[in-house]
Amino acid sequence: MANLFTSRSNISKLFLILVFLLLFVLVACSAESGSTGGGATTFSSTDNSIDEWANVPVFQTDPSGDVTPPDDDIVEIKVANSPSDGAPTDVFFLLKVAGNPALQGKYRAVIATIDCDGNGNDQEPHDRLIVYVPSEDQYYIMRGDQSEFFSGREKDGQVIGDYVEWKVSISDLPPDEKDNVQCNGNVKIRFATADVTDYYSAKPGEKLSKAIVIDKTDAQKVWNIP
Repeated sequence: MANLFTSRSNISKLFLILVFLLLFVLVACSAESGSTGGGATTFSSTDNSIDEWANVPVFQTDPSGDVTPPDDDIVEIKVANSPSDGAPTDVFFLLKVAGNPALQGKYRAVIATIDCDGNGNDQEPHDRLIVYVPSEDQYYIMRGDQSEFFSGREKDGQVIGDYVEWKVSISDLPPDEKDNVQCNGNVKIRFATADVTDYYSAKPGEKLSKAIVIDKTDAQKVWNIP
């Protein structure tokens, strides 16, 4: 009886070790894939590469051929929180167009419109437009009604072939000095390419004209900003 008890005990210990090893492997794989759905844990919009997006699932698509020229024609978009293996600090966007290279016209822009309160209207002042203009390598955060912009930092975006990659820091989203809305949790996002010539031609004191949309995704989609 003693020998039988010892044998069962050893088997139980071996079983527990195997279960522990299996759980360790599963956790490691989960951390590697991250909340982006299989991509890298960290992203960069200034490294001349989009390799980290290889396994990230497509967030939204748009019909090809519905606008010209092709380098303004949205085909698909991916979204990722970064880093995905800890507390995210940024939201990254990757937009593919039908032409290569992307957005070659002067003052062409990509825009991610964040409906912060998720009410279906993404043009309210407390919403945010995350704008990147490749020809100027210029980045803006604008209020949803385009009445004011908050940031003009450079080097927050890049064009890689037929892709445009850009980002927003979560800390730059409301609540802020302008709006108290909580721009996190389940927000709604949609995307556009646009002509923002008037952003650059407006003289001091003149009312800022709105972007002229070239192509846009028709539907908003929910994304979780931690």
